[in-house]
Amino acid sequence: MNLAGLNIVATLRRRLNAVFGAFAASAACCLCGALMTFVFAPGQALQAFRVSRMPVMDAASIAAAAPGDPLLITGVLAGNAPALDGHDLVAYRLDEWQVSVSQDEDGNDTSSGRWEAQPAFVPALTLEVGGQPVSIEPSSSARLGGDLAEVIVEGPGPASDKDFDGRDLPDGTLRYQGLEDGDTTTVLGEKAAGGGIAPSQLYGGDRAAFEESERQAASGLLFAGLCAMALSPIVLIGGILAALFGRRR
Repeated sequence: MNLAGLNIVATLRRRLNAVFGAFAASAACCLCGALMTFVFAPGQALQAFRVSRMPVMDAASIAAAAPGDPLLITGVLAGNAPALDGHDLVAYRLDEWQVSVSQDEDGNDTSSGRWEAQPAFVPALTLEVGGQPVSIEPSSSARLGGDLAEVIVEGPGPASDKDFDGRDLPDGTLRYQGLEDGDTTTVLGEKAAGGGIAPSQLYGGDRAAFEESERQAASGLLFAGLCAMALSPIVLIGGILAALFGRRR
């Protein structure tokens, strides 16, 4: 086969690979959208409904609950030691800013940053409810949300990139988001064998705000799932057109 024939075969192979890639990307969009729409969104909606149906509880009802009972209570964090040196956070979630550097076709360096989640830190806490203390057990898996205070500790760099808030942050920057003493906090969890609450979520805000955030999470998953499924045929058609009619390099 001559050189022209080899070039034609190579071009056809590249374009077929691009078509298969478009099918794969479209299928991935459709699958992710279907999971969010028909699995995750209904699950979150059910969770939001369960939360809305949980009774209002005080310190006495927490004490009377049996181990394993689901609990939802709102109070004020009080008497807790800072969990981060030099700052007032008593519990926090942590993200690290990681910047990668690559070169474009012209040989120029381009930076791309992303926040990578690190393990959260939730120690034993005291929540004051109606003037009575309620113990929150330490947890390595509890989620933090709501109105959280933020602490930024800049990393060593040297590469940097802007985050979604427009801040130019060096590689290795740490972002702490958490709760401070005096914050109104809603805790979702279950009664621990030791008498306190084993938390699954700590939310900076009152119960009404927490319930609304749960409903919004369900709506957001549904909307994102529908958008992903709607995007699937666009990705497929666009990919096929680009593969068939794209300019040869």
